[in-house]
Amino acid sequence: MINSHSDLLNAYDSGRHHCQRVLKNAGSTGDTHWLDLSFASGQPAYDARIGPALALLPIVATGNDAIYFPSIPATQTRHLHRVTMRPQANNASQASIDFALYDLVAVYPLIDGDSIDPQEMDNTLALPRYSAGAGLRLVMVNHVAPGVQNGRMLLEYTDGDGVDRTAALGVPNLGVNKCVSGVQASLTTTPGPLFLSLEGNGVQRVNRITYTVPRGGLHCIYVVKPLAQFTHWHDALLQADVTGVKAAIEVDFALKDGWRLPIIKDGAHLGFFYRPNGGGRTVTMFGDLEFIWG
Repeated sequence: MINSHSDLLNAYDSGRHHCQRVLKNAGSTGDTHWLDLSFASGQPAYDARIGPALALLPIVATGNDAIYFPSIPATQTRHLHRVTMRPQANNASQASIDFALYDLVAVYPLIDGDSIDPQEMDNTLALPRYSAGAGLRLVMVNHVAPGVQNGRMLLEYTDGDGVDRTAALGVPNLGVNKCVSGVQASLTTTPGPLFLSLEGNGVQRVNRITYTVPRGGLHCIYVVKPLAQFTHWHDALLQADVTGVKAAIEVDFALKDGWRLPIIKDGAHLGFFYRPNGGGRTVTMFGDLEFIWG
């Protein structure tokens, strides 16, 4: 574990660190909307998050199919020390970008937005990490554009303490590749929070979905472990020209969160959600993540 400044320095002195670049062509539009960076080309490559319909699909990173990090001895713990992001917008009006780094633990793909019948989830396979579900959250993403303005659903799930729960949730129409987690029991096109609003300590599994107001399209529910969230502010004084922001943000978690460096488990499938604010489409993102272990 990395618990102190001395531990951190020793990890670097001993060569227990790795810097991994990320390059994405994030061409999606959606001011104030959360979007999934996995749908953009670049490194890591495009990932559509598909699999057997309504079946929990465990996600384990292999090679470069997500943000790469090297293997470590079983007796050690891997941490994320720093993140640097350099987003560029297509004009100078973009005020900020919010980032949320997550470990994609599993997905429930190809949920039918046209059906009003209960859609039973197949939980034959197990979660590959965080098996008890504590700390896991759900994010709902559009995979195919919906045919109606908005919708509403009942989501039945088992929380991290093994308690079965039901939540009435709005499903706003925000377009392809956008997070449509919505707000509780509302019918709205207003961008909602990133995570579905649920009770309990995490999520062990989703049991079924029932659309009470179907909205069309196909959706996917992500089971994620949130790891970090931060904002890149676009300071006008730092812009190189009107084509977008050239300044970078660096987040040092040892300084930002008092040595609570995010733990990166073996097999973690790392990705980013992002939310542009204030206008201006983000066209490219380049960054790097610094991992250490001990």
